[in-house]
Amino acid sequence: GKCGVPTGAIQIMSDDDLGDVLRPALFVRDSHVDLTRPPLTADEYLLHVRVEAKRAPQVVVADINPRLFDSRQTFSQHIPVGAAAAPAGLEIDEDWQREVLENFSSLRQTIVRGRALPNRPPIPMKLPNIADASNWKSFCLGRSARGPKRPAPTTEGELASGDDEEEEGEVIAAAAPEASPGVPPLLSIISALSDDHIETLISYHDQWLQVPPASGPAISAQQGQWIYALLAALDRLHDGDTTATLRSLLRACARIRHSLTDRADAQVATCNLVITIIAHYFKQKDLLEHV
Repeated sequence: GKCGVPTGAIQIMSDDDLGDVLRPALFVRDSHVDLTRPPLTADEYLLHVRVEAKRAPQVVVADINPRLFDSRQTFSQHIPVGAAAAPAGLEIDEDWQREVLENFSSLRQTIVRGRALPNRPPIPMKLPNIADASNWKSFCLGRSARGPKRPAPTTEGELASGDDEEEEGEVIAAAAPEASPGVPPLLSIISALSDDHIETLISYHDQWLQVPPASGPAISAQQGQWIYALLAALDRLHDGDTTATLRSLLRACARIRHSLTDRADAQVATCNLVITIIAHYFKQKDLLEHV
C-alpha cells in the first residue's frame, strides 16, 4: 500500500479521539493493524479486538417472531391495574380524608412512644403462634358457635405474656371463647408485635378479605379496627412483598365498596378508611388514578 502501509491495514483511532465513555481501559500503542494476518503480539491482538468492536453495530436486534413461542407458554399471570371505582355517593370526602390522615399520623406516634417504653404494660392474654393463621383469625375476628371450641395449644416461639408454668398451653378462653366477637387490637398487643409479625398479620387480613364470608358483612367493623391498628404500626420502609399486600388489600376494599349502595352501611366507612391510608400515607395513589 501507499506510504508503507500494507494492503488491508487500518489506521486505528487514538485514545485521545475517543469520548470518556468509549475510552479503553487498557492503553494500546497507536499503530497500524493488518487484518490479513493473525496478531503476533499482545498489542496487535488488542488492536484486532478494537477494530472488530468498531465495525460491529452499536445496537443489534434479533429478528424473532415472539408469537412462535405462544404454544410453549406454561404460565400466564394477570396483573390487576387500578382499583374498582366507588359507586356514586360513596366517594371519599376530601375533608374527611384529611382528618383521617391526621388522626392516623397521631396514632402512629403514640405506638412509637409505646414501643419505646422500657417497661411496657403486659399483654392481658396469650397470643396465638404467628404461623397459625386460623387461630389468629379466631383471635382477631372471633368465632361462631359452629367454629372450633378452643384454639390450638401454644407452642415454642409464641408471643406470650407471663412465664408461669401452669399457663403453658392454656387457651385464651376468656379472651376469645366460643361464639366470641374476638379481641380488639389493644395498644398493648400492637406494641408487643415485631415488624415481621405486623407484616404477617396484615397479609392474613388480606387473605381473609379475598374469601367472602358465608354470611354477614364482607368486612366487619372489628376487622377494620385490626387493619387500621396494624397499618398504624407498619414501618413505612417495608419490602416489596408487603407493598404488594397493601395494594391487594386496597383493591379488596375497593371491590367490597363497589358492591355497596347505601352510604349508611358501616362497610363504606371501613373500606374508605383503609383505601385512604394505603393510597395516601403509603403512597399507592396510582391505584386510584382512574377511580
